[in-house]
Amino acid sequence: MDPPTPPLRDLSDRQVEIIKNSWATLSGNPEVYGEAIFYTFLERNPEHQKRFTYFRNKPLVDLKGTHQIQRHSGKIMKVFDTAIAALGTENAKTIIVNTISDNADYHGKKGVKKEHYNQIREIILEKVALVCNLDDEGKAAWNDLLDVVYHVTFNILDELRK
Repeated sequence: MDPPTPPLRDLSDRQVEIIKNSWATLSGNPEVYGEAIFYTFLERNPEHQKRFTYFRNKPLVDLKGTHQIQRHSGKIMKVFDTAIAALGTENAKTIIVNTISDNADYHGKKGVKKEHYNQIREIILEKVALVCNLDDEGKAAWNDLLDVVYHVTFNILDELRK
């Protein structure tokens, strides 16, 4: 059974402020933080490494710090950068939905499932909380942001399966 689709949340001004402030830390070095998230995802879920042509048949440890893993990690960070930059703007909802939809459509067509997204969600929350030293309010803000991201993502994945 598929994981449930999270609710589409409205983020408060305070949550937007927390997310943007913490993102400023992460976006200062997106390759490093993106790689930390993606590498941990592959480390904890080694069955997913074979999904990536370049990463297939290589020891994970040999991928650390390579251009290829940083490039893919950078793509993850770019999606978040675009969505977070839009927060609090007049066109936020449109920009976020379009950005997340494009990403979900691409990954859905590659066979990525909701459960795979949930696996990386835990890691994103863990790494952001650690790097940004988030308190409970900060963790809740990021959790709500990911609910928005995953609401859009899961709806796209459901449409692709029809």
